[in-house]
Amino acid sequence: MAFSNPPEGLLDQQVIALIAAHFRLEAQEVTASSSMVYDLGADSSDLLEVSIQLSEVFDCDLDTQRLGRVVTVADFCALVQHARVNNPIV
Repeated sequence: MAFSNPPEGLLDQQVIALIAAHFRLEAQEVTASSSMVYDLGADSSDLLEVSIQLSEVFDCDLDTQRLGRVVTVADFCALVQHARVNNPIV
């Protein structure tokens, strides 16, 4: 299920919803400033699984080098935005 080029704010909401679903939380429990590790309890396998889901949903190839610098949900949003512009899957 891929999303067609949503505006930046909508993309962020969709990323937050996907991350919330991954951790079995309500979307309103997750914010852009939520720490993936400290607030959501993510470990390295969660980060990898979320990145794979985001790649599939948004039809883009996420930069694995940048994945190592993801700390917050906002970082994931920025990673997806960057990948959609620079690494779309066609």
